[in-house]
Amino acid sequence: MTTDFNRTCVRLGLVCAIVICFVRPGGAQDFAVRSGFNVNPDQFSVGGQYEFGPVAERLWLQPNVDMGFGDGVKLFAFNFDVVFRRQLDRRAVWTGFAGGGPAINVYRFPGISQTEAGAGLVGGVIHRSGLFSEVRVGFLESPQVRFGAGYVFWRGKAASTPPARPRR
Repeated sequence: MTTDFNRTCVRLGLVCAIVICFVRPGGAQDFAVRSGFNVNPDQFSVGGQYEFGPVAERLWLQPNVDMGFGDGVKLFAFNFDVVFRRQLDRRAVWTGFAGGGPAINVYRFPGISQTEAGAGLVGGVIHRSGLFSEVRVGFLESPQVRFGAGYVFWRGKAASTPPARPRR
């Protein structure tokens, strides 16, 4: 039963990955680097993400990959997140985001490799300069909690915030 469920989740993740690859974004496409630490398994993680969006008003596709090291295991986590973004106030340089999505997690123990389906909820803030911080809560076979920070390499204007309003 668990094997069938895992195969179904992996197939769903692959379909999401294919859809993400063929989406024509209405705005920016930006790359980010990220780092942090996981809880259960207790690990240091590094990774990257690619942002597509907005694909709808304030909705962004944010697939990412993280590699975790420590606790006697290596983890390769592929997350297919959709996040909602909103400025914290009219003149804020910070934008809040929240969302989540399915995940594929590849655990490598000494001599054993295991692929598991997962899911996660993510929330955080991103600065107009590109600096961001996030917290991720995992379900199924994803790490229970991940705390991270990173930097988005904007192409041109910071795409996480709406255009500046004219001064009056």
